[in-house]
Amino acid sequence: MTETKMKKLPTLDEKVYNAIKENPTATREEVAQIVGITLQRARERIAVLKKKGMLSEVKVLVPLNREVDIKVK
Repeated sequence: MTETKMKKLPTLDEKVYNAIKENPTATREEVAQIVGITLQRARERIAVLKKKGMLSEVKVLVPLNREVDIKVK
């Protein structure tokens, strides 16, 4: 994300974005806990970030009982 776009984000959106950036496999529930907001609020902010083109959703199938290391550039 460019510095200019980040400066335009409200503080809550920035916190949500950073939580996802730090842990891209986090569920919406985990993002809500990390940021300290309700699940509904996390869903709303993630939807806004997706609409702005700042997040995209990728689904990954992982075998049970396996550790996964996902890196985001």
